[in-house]
Amino acid sequence: MDAVSPRIDLWLMPLNGDAVDHHGRWLAGLDDAERVAHDRHAKDQDRILYAASHALTRYALSQSFDADPSHWRFAEGPHGKPRIADPGPAIDPRFNLSHTPGLVAVAITDGLELGLDVEALDPVSADLDTAHAFAHPAELRHLDPEAPDFLAAFYKLWTRKEALAKATGLGLSLEVRQLIFEDEIVDHWHLIEFDEGTAHRVALLAELNKGRPEFVMHRIVPEEMI
Repeated sequence: MDAVSPRIDLWLMPLNGDAVDHHGRWLAGLDDAERVAHDRHAKDQDRILYAASHALTRYALSQSFDADPSHWRFAEGPHGKPRIADPGPAIDPRFNLSHTPGLVAVAITDGLELGLDVEALDPVSADLDTAHAFAHPAELRHLDPEAPDFLAAFYKLWTRKEALAKATGLGLSLEVRQLIFEDEIVDHWHLIEFDEGTAHRVALLAELNKGRPEFVMHRIVPEEMI
């Protein structure tokens, strides 16, 4: 009998001006530790993004593992990667979330390491000085600020490197500028990447130790997340 491919569910929720109307509802569904982390953010926009992404994570986990959104408790790995605390003996829920102005996202699976990054395509942040912080010299040679596709190329590499740092669980401690992305993922990670509309870039990495995963996309608006 052929082995069943692991499944990854990717949830995307766009945010616009009416996100503030849902902020209180999202915040009410979080636990005490999440509310404390939420309140540490100084800007209203950052608090809304935090509440939205964590509420979406709880909703998506519950859709995949048939539990109430309030059921989930979270912990952190050695380098701060969020994980499920005490998941139980029968399942191994894994997730990774990301948010950026205008979009929140979470990837959910059972037993696979994940790394997800979403970025708003902001021309102000796209320059070679910023690229030096995450791009290997060999990768920098392919970034030409005068090229018409520079913005797309910049965010394609940025999201890839962020997803890699998050997938490994090393986060900011991983010196991604010392790594060539293509070399790092061969035989270890499956890459899913795409433009979400004209304003955002998405990159998702999933480990390959259980074979090539099945990928399921969910696009949801705040009113649907009840």
